[in-house]
Amino acid sequence: MAHTNMVMVTMVVLLFLLTPVRSSLMDKGLFQRNWWPPMRLLRSDFCTETFESILQRHTYTINKSSSLLDIDYINILHRQRGYGQPASWKMSHLIGRGEDEVMVAIRDDNLYVVGFADQTGQWHAFPDYVHLIPGSIPLPIKQDYESLLGDGGHTNLAKLTLGREAMLDAIHTLSNYQSSVDKKVLGEALVTVEEESNEVGKEDGKGLVIMKN
Repeated sequence: MAHTNMVMVTMVVLLFLLTPVRSSLMDKGLFQRNWWPPMRLLRSDFCTETFESILQRHTYTINKSSSLLDIDYINILHRQRGYGQPASWKMSHLIGRGEDEVMVAIRDDNLYVVGFADQTGQWHAFPDYVHLIPGSIPLPIKQDYESLLGDGGHTNLAKLTLGREAMLDAIHTLSNYQSSVDKKVLGEALVTVEEESNEVGKEDGKGLVIMKN
């Protein structure tokens, strides 16, 4: 009986040693030395965490990286800097199904997605922001809604499906991104991720972003 147990334990140990360990984007040297603005890293697993808990943590992180100013208890983000470097970055590490994962670079001054790193660690950025992300490859579309969602631009947002499954699909698209991916599929994935970020913020038209209560 003892011999049988020892054999079973040995088999379990061997199985553990032979099981491939999932590599992480964090092991791929994503952030080169010339990333000079400070950054906050936020990891979200859309397979194991509730969507509500992810949004709550997301809101807390954004509040912590705000300008620390407020109007009637409403937090204000940093003043927007156009195409220049933001005061800081929010690096959103999104975990999806299977091996799907992506690192999304989000500005702290307007919560806009500037670019992303696919599961190989390669950065891709909107053409106007390639200079902000060292080693990035320009995407074949621009950041405006017309480029992202086609004719009608932002009016197509109403047709966009959001939520956990939509995020998992978006993570899959960006994690496995290839230049051959249909622009419509890429655009919808990027908008889905950005809308999840903007779920907690709104622009007041004065170069500031005011957080929702």
